[in-house]
Amino acid sequence: MSSFSKHSVPNLDCFSAPFVFFSISKCGELTYFSPSSQEVLGLRPDEEIGKKYTDFLDLNNPINAEFQRRTDERFALSMTSSSTMHAVFDTNKGKKILRIQSYGEANSTGEVILNHGIAQDITDSLVLGSDLHRRWHVLQSVRNELSKREKQVLERVLNGRLNKSIARELDVTQRTVESARSRLIKKFGAKTTAELVRLATELTMLTNIIESLDEEVLPQATNIDGFLG
Repeated sequence: MSSFSKHSVPNLDCFSAPFVFFSISKCGELTYFSPSSQEVLGLRPDEEIGKKYTDFLDLNNPINAEFQRRTDERFALSMTSSSTMHAVFDTNKGKKILRIQSYGEANSTGEVILNHGIAQDITDSLVLGSDLHRRWHVLQSVRNELSKREKQVLERVLNGRLNKSIARELDVTQRTVESARSRLIKKFGAKTTAELVRLATELTMLTNIIESLDEEVLPQATNIDGFLG
């Protein structure tokens, strides 16, 4: 630890769950571990310093498939920031998914001797994202099967339009609109128009959430069962 400046390491007490700061030497040993590691992973920093980082990794997990290559890259380039995800074990051998932002630090000769990382426990977020994605998929599958006419009617029902008004706008009979509304209620598994509106609104909200998810996180969320199984 004496081969680099203490100024390169932040105040470890500043970190709290779900964040953990750590540093790894070129030989793969932990040299720093913030106290927050105990809250996030159940690991006591004073007991883990000097252990191999790979001791905590679930090396059979597909998330860690490129761990060695990425590690080699980080020790090849100093001050180059990179983002990745790791599947790790906590003290109870449960699995956590960490999103890690890291960079290499070089000594006076330019040799990278440390890799610093700030890890964020995103396990709960991925599980929630997975649940939301499953629900979105169910509702979106229903919408994909709707006819053009049913979509036209659904759009107007969501805007609070009555059958008579919808029929006039679409230039169809009121009976046609009533029939389309009934099919919509049945296809969405609703019992009333109010429930249909709730389900269709839920789909819109879920679509907005899914589209706003991090491009790096979404694929992991959809496969979370395999990563945590």
